[in-house]
Amino acid sequence: MRIRYSMLTILVVSGAAGALAGGWAKDMVSKLRSRNRSGIGLVVRGDEVFDFGNVYQNESLTHVFTVANSAKSDIRIVEYRSSCSCTVLADVKGLVLHSGDSLQLPVSIKTGAGEGRIDSLVSLYCQSSSEEDTKEGSITLGVKGTIVPAYSVRPTLIDFGEVHSPKPVRRVARLRANADRSVRILKIESNNKAFAGALVAATPGEDDPYIEVTFSGGDTLATRFVNGTITIHTNSKKLPSTTILCKAKFIPPVQVSPSSIVVDFDRRGDITERITVRTTEVSEISVDTREPYISLISRNSDEESRLHQIDVVLRDSNSQGFTSNVRIAVKYLHGTVGTEAATVEIPVHRLAQRKGVGR
Repeated sequence: MRIRYSMLTILVVSGAAGALAGGWAKDMVSKLRSRNRSGIGLVVRGDEVFDFGNVYQNESLTHVFTVANSAKSDIRIVEYRSSCSCTVLADVKGLVLHSGDSLQLPVSIKTGAGEGRIDSLVSLYCQSSSEEDTKEGSITLGVKGTIVPAYSVRPTLIDFGEVHSPKPVRRVARLRANADRSVRILKIESNNKAFAGALVAATPGEDDPYIEVTFSGGDTLATRFVNGTITIHTNSKKLPSTTILCKAKFIPPVQVSPSSIVVDFDRRGDITERITVRTTEVSEISVDTREPYISLISRNSDEESRLHQIDVVLRDSNSQGFTSNVRIAVKYLHGTVGTEAATVEIPVHRLAQRKGVGR
């Protein structure tokens, strides 16, 4: 008996993608047994589906299938396909199995960093030719398993929602050891300074470490969406690191518009500018110009005392120009936002008249 060898390498996506594959591949064994009655004499020696059972992350696993030509005529492999784009096969197209030949197909699975059920199918499309007739058929093989993670971190996504306070907001994630009972956290990093992670001592009576994730909106004066990643580095060889996705919408307690005032040299005389201050809480404001060329002419607040409008006059500076600021002190009347008061400075620039340009 002649035996031909070929290599099939199957890369399987685990986790969410594996769950999708698991849905349509349910009852894989019974379906493949029905499908593999090709009628051209290509048969599987042994099981059509091999179950690796519980496996671990980032491993390479191999199982060798054997198919044989039980017909009297030759069988040619004319095409091969896999159940997902992540599956890579060696080129078996064109291989011919003579009557009585066997073909050994090693199938290697890389489990990746996911967890949960994984499964994949590979199909060989074949053609049998004889003096009387030409027949076509296919045969499908399956592999499956369940990835047991070295450890898991939950949650994997922390959504801080809308944050109105400049004070840090905290959430907690938990690391639980699974296959790797000796896992330890070595370092925690963030790719965005608005988020920070720190190891917290385990609760008395528990072995699981906790990670405190903090969001700080900072001193920005504008609403913004913030995204970042917390990376947890461990001593696990199976899964050296994992990540927590973080997001927040920061709505500052004080929003000022415009953030700066610039008066060009060609605008002459006294210039009136309006500054709008919005606060998330009931508030009152006071204005300090600290500049002889800047004067406050009006200040108005809405009925809820959350919207304030300030009109200031930038006096003519005899073409010399100046740089100063308008200082606005905000006091929260109920003291419910972070601190009792906040101070915002609006830079003011009046450009000097260019030389040679008349008034």
